[in-house]
Amino acid sequence: HRIESIYQDFLSNKSPDLVVQIKTVDVANEEQIKNRAKKPSFYHKDGSFRFGDGYVSGTYDLLERVVIVVFEKQLLLRRACNYYLNHILCLVYYSCHYIKASYAPASRIVHSSAVCDEGMGILFTGPSGIGKTTIANICSRHKKSIIINDEGNLISLSHGVSAPSSINGIPIFGQVDTRNKISVPLSCILFLKQSDATEFYPIVRTQAIKRLMFQVFGYSYLGQNDKRAVLDSNIDFCEKVTRSVPSFEFRFSLDPVCVVEKLNELRQILLLRKETHEYQDEKESAISLAKS
Repeated sequence: HRIESIYQDFLSNKSPDLVVQIKTVDVANEEQIKNRAKKPSFYHKDGSFRFGDGYVSGTYDLLERVVIVVFEKQLLLRRACNYYLNHILCLVYYSCHYIKASYAPASRIVHSSAVCDEGMGILFTGPSGIGKTTIANICSRHKKSIIINDEGNLISLSHGVSAPSSINGIPIFGQVDTRNKISVPLSCILFLKQSDATEFYPIVRTQAIKRLMFQVFGYSYLGQNDKRAVLDSNIDFCEKVTRSVPSFEFRFSLDPVCVVEKLNELRQILLLRKETHEYQDEKESAISLAKS
């Protein structure tokens, strides 16, 4: 029921591309679950998968479009199951796309928190524990921004030259109960770094690509074990998304007043950038019409 309540806002009336069945076994005791590895490795090959700790495993048949996941009951009842469910959800998303199109989608799930700030989509990313949830909560409480998700978000590349990429809410489990099914234009990427003072600095694209790559859940569907193909696809995505929006290193303290002040300052820069780009687009369109 807990899983159903979290996923219910993302349900659709459309026919499923892939059916995921969740089953439980009751073998491990509470103490074993408590002492398990926090982020066990994952293996998938020849129609089966398992996590390294052995508490979650299953089978898949992409031709029949069925995935069966077997959870230890004690694990599924705990918040600790979030890591496993998030991992499986990412694989299922990419597997659905592989079934339908058999090529890498123009979207990736990024380990991040994201907020909608008066129509602007701000993506905060960085390694676990860096403060993504903290920043999202500050934005929600002190800027009245809408938290999209504090753990993972779907970033979709634009289809046109001037069209913005977008942040899309997905049912990834995070520390915040909020998971909004909304889509907003991606305005910038902020790579977080804790500091005694709050400030932001633009970073070059090559550095942004490198840092973003470590936070993207690459295009790996169930049964895909070609690591080189996943890496190449990941590089291509990061190169395109960092070309479409500016990237900054956001060094922040835990003082919400300073954080809000700097985010408002950044917002003005982004608004000016947007106006400049719109002017350039209008100018180019006018020149093109005059030539024709």
